[in-house]
Amino acid sequence: MAVMNIDHPDIEEFIDCKRSEGEISEYNISVGISDLFMKAVENDENWELKFDNKIYKTLKAKDLFRKISHNAWADGGGGEPGFIFLNTAKKTWPFSSEEPDTTNPCGEQFLGYYEACDLGAINLYSFIKKNHDGEYYFDYKEFEWVIKIAIRFLDNVLDLNNYPLKYRNEICRKISMRHRRIGLGIMGLADALMKLEIGYDSDKAINWIEQTFSKFHEYANEASFALGSEKGPFIDHQDALDIFKGRRNCATTTIAPTGTTSMIASVWGGCEPFFGLVTKKKTTDGSGHIYYMVSETFKELCNKYEIELTNERLTEIYENKGSVKNL
Repeated sequence: MAVMNIDHPDIEEFIDCKRSEGEISEYNISVGISDLFMKAVENDENWELKFDNKIYKTLKAKDLFRKISHNAWADGGGGEPGFIFLNTAKKTWPFSSEEPDTTNPCGEQFLGYYEACDLGAINLYSFIKKNHDGEYYFDYKEFEWVIKIAIRFLDNVLDLNNYPLKYRNEICRKISMRHRRIGLGIMGLADALMKLEIGYDSDKAINWIEQTFSKFHEYANEASFALGSEKGPFIDHQDALDIFKGRRNCATTTIAPTGTTSMIASVWGGCEPFFGLVTKKKTTDGSGHIYYMVSETFKELCNKYEIELTNERLTEIYENKGSVKNL
């Protein structure tokens, strides 16, 4: 992730740098936002662009905020730049002597210099089971077991990994060993809620998510502390905040988009709601083949209510912005 702080003199040019499609590609961009800037936006104050204590320009904070927002939504902007709230990131950063500056390419995990991005995700939909009465429930016992296996797996990856930068290979390895940062996430939240017949935007969903993700965080940390006792904590754990001392890993959980891996698992990515019950996917093998992608959970619901998903019906749903509303 390429990140430029909001007070940098080149920030206006940086915000526009991906407006021309194809000029800059293969990586994402975000603006490093401070609490001070957000207060300036809220109070309609001026904002200084400066470097090395020299002020290069003064403008309205709101104008800069609008510029970022406009580019993120405008055609050709690709949803960029993103916002990275640096003060918020500091609150969960393990080391008081360091400050997070940037993230991995997709923005879900802050990394130190040359630190490895060691991520994985478990499919929430796979833990939906049916009881003797034919009712669906979430299997928290299996959920705990899989999380603890996954934490061990990701920790082992750090030891077995071939680090990609030849001229920095040893630096990457040393830093990864010192912090042992990993990130276990989830996919298929929307699918799981649909299977349980819980509306994504309902109070019931919020309560279910709070309960499930609290357990997720708890089980992941328990696994890291257990590995710390078994194999030893990460090298710099004594320099970390108290809540991180004794753990095997300075970080354990990360909610990533899981764009490609969720397609392999036939569920919706990360913690997102369904963008569309029916979407289109274009292959990159040169054939230009385009096909419909349909949620497996949605297929099951259609089968339950004896609704046949013909090509005509899929097209109808797709052209209705992926929704069955008013059809």
